[in-house]
Amino acid sequence: MIEYGFILIALFAVMIIPGPTNALLASSAQQIGMQKSLRLIPAELIGYMYAMALWWLIVAFTDDIWPLFIDILHFASAIYVFWLAFRLWKMKHLHAHSQRNKNIKAMHLFYSTFKNPKAALFSVGVFPHATWNNIESYAISMLLFSAVLIPSALFWMFYGSRLLTGRFKGINQEQLYRSSALLLLVCMLPIIVRFFN
Repeated sequence: MIEYGFILIALFAVMIIPGPTNALLASSAQQIGMQKSLRLIPAELIGYMYAMALWWLIVAFTDDIWPLFIDILHFASAIYVFWLAFRLWKMKHLHAHSQRNKNIKAMHLFYSTFKNPKAALFSVGVFPHATWNNIESYAISMLLFSAVLIPSALFWMFYGSRLLTGRFKGINQEQLYRSSALLLLVCMLPIIVRFFN
């Protein structure tokens, strides 16, 4: 049960941080409204599920040939977390992303999610190895994932669209990104420690 707690914390930390998918959700909510943007959530969920399964298949097929591949992915995931935190510390791109992406469709969000490196991090770094061994573990993990993804998406639709329109006085993008970077590092520490045990 404690392991599922760590999984929830790590999922939340990675899902809530600003990124291309969250920027698309915020842009869509700002452009066409939150209610119409709700149709994007299933596309995001399916995109992540496909990408995570693909990453795990790659790991499963390479395990006999190259057993160190999963360790390399764990190390790469840890590096990615630190790189993402550093990048977030210096980033200010929500408005630019919104201007580039007009009329966002579900397929656009699916592709953005499918090619998101977060899927590899979730698949081999956050979820335990047992997730992919039986249907019960997989179902529990995907329920946990959905329980984090849906509120995160709603948060970005609500908060991100208001940030884009300037409705939050006293809160700017720089503060949001720096807070996200710190949150990511703190919440991912237990998972990173688990990598190297």
